[in-house]
Amino acid sequence: MVISNISHFFLHTLSLHKSSSAPDGTKALRTTPLRLCLVASITAALSAIKLPVSIRAAVQGNGLCIGLPQSPRGHYIVNKPEFVALSQLFRRSLPLYPGLSKFTWTSIQVYENSVALWHQDSNYVGLSVIVAFCDFTGGRLLVKGHAPLDIRGRLLLFDGSTLHASEDFEGRRWSCVLFTHTSSSQLSPGELAELERMTMRPQL
Repeated sequence: MVISNISHFFLHTLSLHKSSSAPDGTKALRTTPLRLCLVASITAALSAIKLPVSIRAAVQGNGLCIGLPQSPRGHYIVNKPEFVALSQLFRRSLPLYPGLSKFTWTSIQVYENSVALWHQDSNYVGLSVIVAFCDFTGGRLLVKGHAPLDIRGRLLLFDGSTLHASEDFEGRRWSCVLFTHTSSSQLSPGELAELERMTMRPQL
């Protein structure tokens, strides 16, 4: 059975990742730095992936959802060797970080040199993890009601249904969003097994 990310565990974890105030008087979400060797490995894996232009109206740039996305015809699985190389790195490392031991995901939204307009994520179950990579300046994550966040090489567990966007940037910028898709409840045993083979983490 696919584990839903909506739980008291994640709501409690999200509260732990907030501090009481920020310089501008808004609340500040707290990010967690990745080990430098992991950042280097993920950056190399991302560089091997060729992305199409994003089809999301709120995102300008290149982007693709790997693992479990959905089209008007229904859900399907996007699986290539270069995607597995990326997902393996997240599968081996994320559960070791504070607050993520029970985090599950069916999908990784990958973006290259993209700028997100203000939007709310849909078709997501529970909380998401977002992190950015490569060499750029600017490009901070903007979450309504919170101070701007530098997510380069830093994990953030957050609620994608909250209005959010990203700043303009200079350089090359990759970002990854790990989440559980709403269609996960419709997965067949074979589809669930394929996601496991991709080293997604659709269940504990």
